[in-house]
Amino acid sequence: MKNCKISVIILENSDSQSAERLSKKLLSNLKSEGVFISPGFRYSFLTLSIGISNYPEDAQTPEDLLRHADSAMLAVKRSGKHGFKRYNSTDDAATEYQQMLAHELAGAIERQEISLVFQPIYDLRTAKIVKVESLLRWTHPTLGRISPTDFIPVAEHSGLILSLGHWVIEQACLSASAWKDIQVCVNLSALQLLQHSFMEDLNREIQKNGLSPTHLALEITETMLMRDDPHTRYILDELNSLGIDLIIDDFGIGYSNFNRLRTLPVQSLKIDQSFTFNIVGQSVEHLYVQQIVRSTVNLSQIADLQVTAEGIETAEQLDMVQSLGCHYGQGYLFSRPCSAEQIDVLLAQSELPAWFRPATPAVPPT
Repeated sequence: MKNCKISVIILENSDSQSAERLSKKLLSNLKSEGVFISPGFRYSFLTLSIGISNYPEDAQTPEDLLRHADSAMLAVKRSGKHGFKRYNSTDDAATEYQQMLAHELAGAIERQEISLVFQPIYDLRTAKIVKVESLLRWTHPTLGRISPTDFIPVAEHSGLILSLGHWVIEQACLSASAWKDIQVCVNLSALQLLQHSFMEDLNREIQKNGLSPTHLALEITETMLMRDDPHTRYILDELNSLGIDLIIDDFGIGYSNFNRLRTLPVQSLKIDQSFTFNIVGQSVEHLYVQQIVRSTVNLSQIADLQVTAEGIETAEQLDMVQSLGCHYGQGYLFSRPCSAEQIDVLLAQSELPAWFRPATPAVPPT
């Protein structure tokens, strides 16, 4: 048995100490005696997570009392289950905020609060846009603009990433059909990749928009790709045979299993922006980062991979990633994420951008 329903116990004319004493008794009895289900099942030992919210100290309305107790219970589950906890506004406010975000996010697409922006990726040798990365944005009518770093983890934890991911693929394929000379990159979650209908849904969107699969690329995190999972490998091979490029995102901060990388059907690596941030300088940390990027570029030459440096914000960072041999660049130095119409304007420009300078020869290994 698992995932039992939540029960609510109301103690009248009581206080938090009484609730804690009852919680201890329930936990103790459950741990020592188990639960008798039926002769066939004998005894089953269950875990019990209890959240306590007290009137009037913690809340004044039934709705708030239940919400606070639920937040405290979730904190118990995250810390290992089979325990109890009194609601604490300092500790549990983040949990309630995430619960609220999940509730609001569930209807955000239908309310047209979700939008897609695109950040261009430039060929550092020609200063031409070769790709754009699709990025989700959420603007709530009362909460305002909510950062992806806040709502994407909530979407993944709640399962809402599946509907969001499907919507992104729909919109990205629609945009890619209008941009014939560049690739549109879409970030893919592990949950999407594990869905058995993923390939069917993706093919449907490609065909509906008359899109060449070569104009679509999927960005997958290093940690996800390094899993030795037969289903994941099957999907990767299917995507590769279809002509869709696979990009390892945030490369360098995960497992970095170079032996496994050799066998994966990927076409591009994206250096994590934390490396770009620390790539300029002569300290041990800076030299270490430079060596990691240099090694990655050397590896890519053997495997015929393209390397993108993301998070480029300064001319000094650009000079360094160019000298180390990175093929593509992405970051605020070139352009912030922008609308599809703004991408059209950038694509139509014929003059070289102000940031462009011919690449210097690669820095020899030290």
